[in-house]
Amino acid sequence: MIIKNLFVQTIGDIHINKSIMKIILITDYTPTEDNFNGPSAITYHILKELKDIHDIYIYTTNANKVSYSMIQKSIKTFNGKLKVTPRNLWMKLLISRKTHFLFNFLYKNNNISPVSRYKLPKNILAEITQLNPDLILVYPYFLLNVQKQLCNFNIAAIGPDCYTLHTLRAFQDSYLYSSKNEKKEIKHLLQQITLEQKIAQYTNKIFLVGIEDNIQYQTIIQNKNKSFFLPHPHYNLKEKDINFINKKNFSVIITGKYDLYTYSDINALTKTLQEHQLLLSNFQFTFLGKTWKPIVEQLSKQINVSLIEWVEDYTKEIMKHDIQICPISLGTGTKGKVLDALANGLLCIGSKYAFENIAVKHNISCIQYKNVNEIPHILLSITQFPQKYAEIAQNGRQQIRTYHSPKLIADLLLKLAINNDNQININNYLQ
Repeated sequence: MIIKNLFVQTIGDIHINKSIMKIILITDYTPTEDNFNGPSAITYHILKELKDIHDIYIYTTNANKVSYSMIQKSIKTFNGKLKVTPRNLWMKLLISRKTHFLFNFLYKNNNISPVSRYKLPKNILAEITQLNPDLILVYPYFLLNVQKQLCNFNIAAIGPDCYTLHTLRAFQDSYLYSSKNEKKEIKHLLQQITLEQKIAQYTNKIFLVGIEDNIQYQTIIQNKNKSFFLPHPHYNLKEKDINFINKKNFSVIITGKYDLYTYSDINALTKTLQEHQLLLSNFQFTFLGKTWKPIVEQLSKQINVSLIEWVEDYTKEIMKHDIQICPISLGTGTKGKVLDALANGLLCIGSKYAFENIAVKHNISCIQYKNVNEIPHILLSITQFPQKYAEIAQNGRQQIRTYHSPKLIADLLLKLAINNDNQININNYLQ
């Protein structure tokens, strides 16, 4: 590597020797400022921090179907060094739900999922080889054939989560059994174990945005030196005044989707809100996302509730509210929308899965419920002790802006991927 500039930057306890490097991202999801149809916007916010120091190149299949105008915006952000390399027709057929039977028939003895079979076109492979990058980031880590193609380079794969842990947790949740998907999930579990073992053969480092995800992955591959916990960066920041004193009415927002990740807790929450409607006259509830419509219809006769199906500016919308409830009953890794709310000063009430891998503590910087039935009583307590809860919201905002700073995490990624050194204080992220 030709060193054009060398300096040492210190952030907290992170000391990194940096030089101008060529860093390539190969991804299934076009990086956008707000997560769009993908697992996370982690790559956007990390690379945005690195682009003014290093040469960043991005190759995306655009599987998240980002519009032309949004792609152009990302191209501008990354100095024109973003290319769309779409899957060919054969790959599209293999991964399509309508033709998934074709993959099962042709590869019935293969435990690797169809999306993992994607390969870079020959001209793009030649272009990357010519660039001779110092580091290749692959996101998500299931792009196995891409890692095989580039195994002679320094590759770091970003999970973001451990799929095996996700499936193991699913077997403990009511959604799996109500949807009668047990046999399907058992098959997925076998595929995921095989895939995660193979990934470790072709990549130098794996980054996962979950502590338990990382522990589970290390168990699968029987190697504690290949995978690492990487905290998730927060997204966009705006400022708001956090003041609950003399506030007569509170605005509560619930975001995300009504799906397998929220199914159990949101159903229980709906029931308990209906049962405690007399305690909730000072609260206006807003559900953001069109999938919440059946929940809003159930609640509309008992409490003050409204539905917003879609907004142009997500951060601007959540800033209008005082409290966010995060009824997450299933999931792994870090929940981006919880980070968003905490970072922008909302008081967050959520499950253990909502706050895992986030640098907050119950009753200090967040409110973690053990049972959904606690929520109406927590809300009532906010009206009785407004100063206490305003301070919790302020502490949550400060914690996220300190320990989930995109700059801090971008530097940590390079420290792990280039310097092979891990000094992160895990205790900051443990509940």
